[in-house]
Amino acid sequence: MKKQVARELGISTRTVRRYTTDGKRNKVIPEKLKKTIRSEVKRCKSKIEVARKFGISYNTVLWVTQDIPFINKTSEKTIEKIRMDVLNGKSKTRIARDLKVSANVVWKYTRDLPASCNYRYRDGNPGVRGKSLEILKILMNQGYYICEQHDIKKYRTLKKYFPQIIRAHLYGKSIIFLENKSDEAIRGFLEYTNKRKISSNELEKISKVFKSKLSKADKRKYARSS
Repeated sequence: MKKQVARELGISTRTVRRYTTDGKRNKVIPEKLKKTIRSEVKRCKSKIEVARKFGISYNTVLWVTQDIPFINKTSEKTIEKIRMDVLNGKSKTRIARDLKVSANVVWKYTRDLPASCNYRYRDGNPGVRGKSLEILKILMNQGYYICEQHDIKKYRTLKKYFPQIIRAHLYGKSIIFLENKSDEAIRGFLEYTNKRKISSNELEKISKVFKSKLSKADKRKYARSS
């Protein structure tokens, strides 16, 4: 039918399809079903899940709910699991299959991770492995790592792959942390040095080093009288 219309009007079949798709959908999909589809999506069900549930195409759901924005349903726990699996050398395809998420989701949350996290040597570069990988896992988990002796070389290795890692040196001790985890890092460092008497002035200087602003409750907790 559409090919015949295209021939008679002298236009492409794609053009005919483009201007008749919406009309076809309006006829096929009852208003009640449209409302149900919209209701399901608004209740945070993914659009692809709704398409499967009602046995309709994904594009149809997109058309019916085009004014409803997509909702990110990937939980923090799943994201952390994805990242840790990549760091442990698991392939992104396998991760997507095991966690029942799309490959695009895995790629989205691991694109900042170096490809050489999987223990293999590439172009003569050992990449992130061994103790460096252990430190990286701790960084990804808690946001900071208090260095032990001989860890500075590991920090330099990680810094090549992760420019967002910052190092601070206080009281003869080094701590490395992620740029967006400065609050967790300063609390972790203060807990580590809890036995030392820290004056309010010292606390202010430490906050500047970490570029973090402690709450009043934290100041009362960690500050000691001079």
